[in-house]
Amino acid sequence: MKRKTFHLLAIAFLTISAILPSFLITTSVKASDDLDLPEKVVFEATIRDFTHEHPDFENDAYMNFGRGGATKGLVAKELDEEMKPVFAGVERQVITNAETFSQWYRDIDGVNTPIKYPIELKLDYGEDGKPLYRFSSDEFFPIDDGEFLDGQKTFGNYMGKRVPKSGRTGSGSYGTERVYRNFHFTTEIESKFMYKGGETFMFRGDDDVWVFIDGKLVIDIGGVHAVDDEKIFLDDLDIGLEKGKIYTFHFFHAERHTEHSNFTIETTIDFYTEQEHKMNLFAKNEDGSYSNEASGMVGDIVELEYIFPEQEIDLPETENLEVTGIKFNFETILPRGLQVVDSGELIKSAVVDERGYISGTKLRQPESDKDFDLEYEIDPITGKYRIKEYVLKVKVKLITPGAYRLKPEDTVASYSLYYTDGAIVGLHKGNYIAENNVTINVQFRARIEGPDSMYLGEIVTYTVITDLEDATDASFTWNVDENYLKIVEDNGETIKVKAVGKGESQISVNIELNGVDQSTFKTVNVLWVIDIQ
Repeated sequence: MKRKTFHLLAIAFLTISAILPSFLITTSVKASDDLDLPEKVVFEATIRDFTHEHPDFENDAYMNFGRGGATKGLVAKELDEEMKPVFAGVERQVITNAETFSQWYRDIDGVNTPIKYPIELKLDYGEDGKPLYRFSSDEFFPIDDGEFLDGQKTFGNYMGKRVPKSGRTGSGSYGTERVYRNFHFTTEIESKFMYKGGETFMFRGDDDVWVFIDGKLVIDIGGVHAVDDEKIFLDDLDIGLEKGKIYTFHFFHAERHTEHSNFTIETTIDFYTEQEHKMNLFAKNEDGSYSNEASGMVGDIVELEYIFPEQEIDLPETENLEVTGIKFNFETILPRGLQVVDSGELIKSAVVDERGYISGTKLRQPESDKDFDLEYEIDPITGKYRIKEYVLKVKVKLITPGAYRLKPEDTVASYSLYYTDGAIVGLHKGNYIAENNVTINVQFRARIEGPDSMYLGEIVTYTVITDLEDATDASFTWNVDENYLKIVEDNGETIKVKAVGKGESQISVNIELNGVDQSTFKTVNVLWVIDIQ
């Protein structure tokens, strides 16, 4: 097996926030002798719930049931700058105006409730025996029951009508009963795909549906209507598609009228693939081992390890295209109490909060003149890429006491594969997801400085010495045995005591900073003397 080495180029603009909702790849099944396809793909759709009081929903004036079916031309031919459809206005009014329509696919408090909802398309086969992905429901009610999906509250079920629902009835037998359902919602999906030639996309259902490819309208089934359908052959579209290039895909749907909700998608499009891979983060302990928790004293050095395990990459089928490069994005944020002393050639920058104070340190991959090296192998039988394990190491100095948690969401890492055609970028993206938190517990040392003995009646100053760089926010609690000593002045880090009784006694102090307590004490011998005049 031949081993190749590619450079991981820096791309600072790639962040997790820029990743579009996409398909998730699940367990593969053998579709035929020469085709290995995922058994399903999942659209991460956004469902926005409305009430029947919205002027565009359940409006009798707009009901086209049995009177002409769908209405074309309700939206403009291209999406706006926010990648949302634009109301075009037509003679037969089925939408109130541009303002009410603009609320359909935007999150607006008090007008709609947005909810993330997975729509699974399962692998199936058409009449021609070729594979396709399908989702079909004649009871498409994704947000029933008011309380739904992670406790998010919807506007509730429509109480004006009952509709048939198949399933277990109250008696426990399987059948159909009439129940209230949650109508009045919109559905939005966005993804990407590589155009290879020969793809199709079909929708069948009610009500409004608009599909845009590369921001251009390709399916137009507007208005409130009975079940309608439209199928497109991408090769026949006159929108300038070129084989081997990646295009955006936007799908907009609305359910605006009670009684029925039908929703079917069938497609052969190979949607943009994003895979998630595991990443581990560990910290080195005093004994040299790595774990999810480490402890140290202020001034100690702790090493962090970001481990990207060996992994296999599933790539979509392409003709005459070879991977020519891999671009890598890595970024992590460390809290202020940990000072980076060795970044492993990562670029350091300060993280500033809304008040202008430095709250931590950001580390990201080096510029292109200091690339990481990534080793990988190509399996000659499967043709799949296997990336070798890669480890990033960072050393931090413990400067402020406390318990510091490095959380997975504070680390962003991904890679993109580039192909021979320079226009094809980000065809495949892999995201690294950290599996574990790491907690670093930072303690500090303290001691009391002052004389070991004093005479009765004498006043002496004692000071607590710590290895804290800044003890401004620390609290100091002093204690003495009042049979021997009396505190006459307490200034926090220093006190003055007066000797009031002969014998051996102790002075102690407790220091608290950022939830960390440290106590120390000093033994003092109080003496007396006879003065002869």
